[in-house]
Amino acid sequence: MLRFFKTITFFGIFVVVVVSILHLGAFFLLNNNSSKRKPQSLVIVHPGLKTKERAEAAFRLVQELDQPSIALIGHQPKHIHQMNKNRFDLTGVQVLECGKSRSTFEDVFFAHQLMEAGGFDSIIQVTSRYHMPRALFLMKLYNFLAGDGATVYFHIVEDQSERDEWYSAKLLINENIKLWGSLVEIGLYFGTKSLPLDYPLGKEILAFVDKWMVLKL
Repeated sequence: MLRFFKTITFFGIFVVVVVSILHLGAFFLLNNNSSKRKPQSLVIVHPGLKTKERAEAAFRLVQELDQPSIALIGHQPKHIHQMNKNRFDLTGVQVLECGKSRSTFEDVFFAHQLMEAGGFDSIIQVTSRYHMPRALFLMKLYNFLAGDGATVYFHIVEDQSERDEWYSAKLLINENIKLWGSLVEIGLYFGTKSLPLDYPLGKEILAFVDKWMVLKL
């Protein structure tokens, strides 16, 4: 029995190390593939620390698409137009409303709902480099578990922050920690067909992670 637990423990540690290395590697190695996108892709903007910068990058991106559609998670179309402030020509751009999320997994969940409702067969995720590995992995995993053959593209918004290297390191550490929370979320969702954060226990777990495990920026 002791040998069994040692084996399980070793395997668990091995999985954590491998996934963490792959996650870190994706941060450095991912390069935009949005130039290969389909002409009528849905552009989804993940909210977060750099919502404004991400939205501006998406506004530039839709200028290059045919019959483009864009949605900023948790924002109504009027808020997107207010954020744009007429700096980019959104004439002919379909601005869609997407549900308000409480986590990156819920970003993916609401984006997928929007894709189904609009009949989109491809999506372009727009977010910051530090956030993209987790967001992209969750989108692809969700599509796989849902049996959705939608093509996923991504557009990385480079961080122009003047913060120090320790700040960037903390972002990466936090993303690595949050990845495991996201995996628990997606597992619970497909097991129960309910959003975990709709329940008190889910909210308590998220609050615990934010308070005790995630580094303060």
